[in-house]
Amino acid sequence: RMTFSGGGLPGNKQRQAGFEMLGVGIYTIVTELLVIAGIWKILMKCGEKGWYAIIPGLRYYKLGACNGKERDGLRCLFLEIIVRIMSFFDTEGDIRTPTELVISQLVLVGAILLFIFEIRVIFGVLRTFNMKKKWAFLWALIPWIVTPIIGFSSRFQPVNLGKFKEEGLKGGLTPAN
Repeated sequence: RMTFSGGGLPGNKQRQAGFEMLGVGIYTIVTELLVIAGIWKILMKCGEKGWYAIIPGLRYYKLGACNGKERDGLRCLFLEIIVRIMSFFDTEGDIRTPTELVISQLVLVGAILLFIFEIRVIFGVLRTFNMKKKWAFLWALIPWIVTPIIGFSSRFQPVNLGKFKEEGLKGGLTPAN
């Protein structure tokens, strides 16, 4: 005999769905904490305050400021704020009005732009730490592994903090005074 409770799922199925949601929640919290810890240490290596890593948009702004990609970091900051605010109004697939459709599309476009600018900041971080570009793919795919490796490993140290832009440096034969 099958008994139903609450949302229409059989008792065992409902309990199983609850455990799955709990597992996803724990996984999300653990991976986010690993990313925060890794970026915290990366920022500290670059001479910034580590607590900037706690705030999602601010972390990429500060990473960008460390490596000459400050404008891209600033774009990440603003896009993160906009996407998070607009996500509150997103209906998550249950679109009933043209306004909801526009909001969903704007959230998607904002998330794509945010990802692009985050990748640009990541390339700057990798350049700062004199690392190969293939790390950007790994950072985008598994940031909870890559950021702690860069942050906690003594093997990776910043070699160029991006305080000077390469295009502004001019070489010549006359020594500087």
